[in-house]
Amino acid sequence: MPIGGDGADHDTIVQAAQGARFVLLGESTHGTHEYYRERGRISDRLIRELGFERWRSRGTGRPPIA
Repeated sequence: MPIGGDGADHDTIVQAAQGARFVLLGESTHGTHEYYRERGRISDRLIRELGFERWRSRGTGRPPIA
């Protein structure tokens, strides 16, 4: 899905996550700054719009946030 830089970029992901108990965000770019930026934007929307309260990240070298 192309990213255009507007608020609707991740609508499809947020809509697919409605009613989900868990959302897993994978990546195949091995740590590019674009990936981390977009993962942050997606996580923010999941928290604000769907009420997710916790997230965990693997492989960043930092402890998980809960």
